[in-house]
Amino acid sequence: MFRALFSILLLVTSFCCEAGTIVVSAASLPTFGNCPIYFASDAQRFTLSGTSLSANLVITAPEHFEVSINYNEGYSSSLTIMPIAGTIANTTIYVKFSPYTTGSKSGSISNVSLGSTTQNVIVLGNATSTPATGTNAATYYNTISSTSNGASLKTALYNKILGHTVTAYGSGSSGLWATYSTTDPLYNGKVWDIYSTKLDAPSPYEFTFSTNQCGSYAVEGDCYNREHSFPQSWFATASPMVSDMYHIYPTDGKVNGVRGNSPHGEVSIATTICLQGGKLGANTTAGFTGVVFEPIDDYKGDLARSYLYMATRYENVVASWQINGNADEVLAGNSFPAYDAWFINVLVKWHNQDPPSVKEINRNNAVFGYQVNRNPFIDSPQYVNRIWGGAGAFEPTIAASNFVLKSNTTNTAIISWKSGNGQKRLVLARAGSAVNALPLDSFTYTANNAFGSGSQIGSGNFVVYNGMGSSIEISGLNQNVVYYFTVVEYNGMGKATNYNTTSILNSGVIALPVNYLSFEATWAEEKQINLVWRTASEINNAHFEVERKFVGANFESIAKINGKGNSNKVSNYFYSDQSFYNNLGGSSVIDYRLKQTDFDGSFSYSPIVQLTIAENNLISVVNPIENTLILKSDLPGEEANIVLRNLAGKIVLETKTTLQHETFIQLENELPSGMFFLSVVQRSGQQTFKIIKP
Repeated sequence: MFRALFSILLLVTSFCCEAGTIVVSAASLPTFGNCPIYFASDAQRFTLSGTSLSANLVITAPEHFEVSINYNEGYSSSLTIMPIAGTIANTTIYVKFSPYTTGSKSGSISNVSLGSTTQNVIVLGNATSTPATGTNAATYYNTISSTSNGASLKTALYNKILGHTVTAYGSGSSGLWATYSTTDPLYNGKVWDIYSTKLDAPSPYEFTFSTNQCGSYAVEGDCYNREHSFPQSWFATASPMVSDMYHIYPTDGKVNGVRGNSPHGEVSIATTICLQGGKLGANTTAGFTGVVFEPIDDYKGDLARSYLYMATRYENVVASWQINGNADEVLAGNSFPAYDAWFINVLVKWHNQDPPSVKEINRNNAVFGYQVNRNPFIDSPQYVNRIWGGAGAFEPTIAASNFVLKSNTTNTAIISWKSGNGQKRLVLARAGSAVNALPLDSFTYTANNAFGSGSQIGSGNFVVYNGMGSSIEISGLNQNVVYYFTVVEYNGMGKATNYNTTSILNSGVIALPVNYLSFEATWAEEKQINLVWRTASEINNAHFEVERKFVGANFESIAKINGKGNSNKVSNYFYSDQSFYNNLGGSSVIDYRLKQTDFDGSFSYSPIVQLTIAENNLISVVNPIENTLILKSDLPGEEANIVLRNLAGKIVLETKTTLQHETFIQLENELPSGMFFLSVVQRSGQQTFKIIKP
């Protein structure tokens, strides 16, 4: 069994005896809100630093979240930063929400360096089952043929999305201004401005809904207004186009003014550069040399899909708009393809480079709530290539790395990896031998995390994951079979899909090493907790480490128990934790888990068992005894049944008493010398002690 250990390897260098300090910029991040499973949200970030550290700093995200020190790539379940002379300079940690099961998700990103106080950052989000939500969203496109293409597909979509509910352009509770707090909120509740909001670094300004609404402006940051990405002069400010929310965004007023009515395009030599990178200048795409405005990369796909929506929603009138203003710079004067070739090339390129994000998906759903129509190119990005054709997406250049088996049961395994720079990744699984077939460009494959249920490539190579994240739980595995996994990065959608099959991540052999029958923790004698576990079979099992965790702390190893290697027989294991009481530190709960390690160093974790201290009255017994039992109680006032038995099991004393801090029980008859068993039964449980009579 193979397992890469890079993400948790601790290279410890001693710097000084002083405890290190970890500083994080936030105790929690705003909620990520809704995110469909198998997608990854737009990033949030926090910063951290460290001083006087004596070990590496390990940042570990809870399940369904991922972290990276690079905004665009390299997200994984955990990452390690090595201090230089005990110091870690201020470092930005980017965080994404990438769920693979539905429901509310939350947890803490732990920032850990041995010998230093752990700092946690709380994260939360809600995972939805499908990208499209709202009334009838799941069946919205059922009438669209899966085989139609070109003009006929565009017309079918036009017939589907026409006749939307119109929102008033003006102010007031029913006007366009009032919708933006629902359609365009940033994580922190501010305006998500597609011309000025960048998530990889702090923005020079942010806008508060309503409060910073334009108004007049002189410089960037003064106020936000309504940006018609498809300029309203091109359709003569007519309704319903003038208030169609799918192409109107809240943006910085000054940047909106810089753009004016210029088409969007690509600029190499700018005459004006905005604070966040938007550029005005001569177009560089072949076919048009006029002035264009190039937005920042993060939202080029959003704007492309807005243009494609406008050409589709208004198919019946778009041909007549060419004579309006400077519309002839992009409009072809027909209903299909609607735009000039140079502009279609730009739109398709941007669509491929910047596929629909979770931000855009959530906006689509929110606008649907007002207009009761949808932007089909957000819901089904493959429609773009089927209608307008165009070049495929670029191939990713960085492969996934750091494959990790995070945990397993008898038939499931959670695997993770460090993502490359693809927009998405495909994970293939094969039983018994290495993956021997890879995906083909322009083909789309359906994933299913139940092994054997997804698309099959070649023979026995099943797609178990197809998404933006860096981890997945695989089910339907067999304890007695070894598995191999391959992670393939890719860009694009549908016929534009481009897989990087030259540089891939292979897992090596993955086996489910231990089949647990049980794992239990029970109270025992003299402030002692007994851990008992049983295995039905073991493969390559070198040893177990017993790990313990108190509230607010991390798991620590407290014992190492040798395994059976390879075994098909039931094996029983036992460990008695006699040190927990002196390490409680006020904790009311103790968690235990087993770290099972193979001979090759790979490992996995058992389920966690938990005991609650607050509910247990810990008893100790003065031992050996004469003719008086002396019980010491942490919680006086609780009733207890006292039973004393000899080695043959015969009861020599049975009584009921109310425990005090010290309870004295006089024996009626003198005990013979030897060993006895004392049971103290309380409401919170039973403890058993070995008693010696000299």
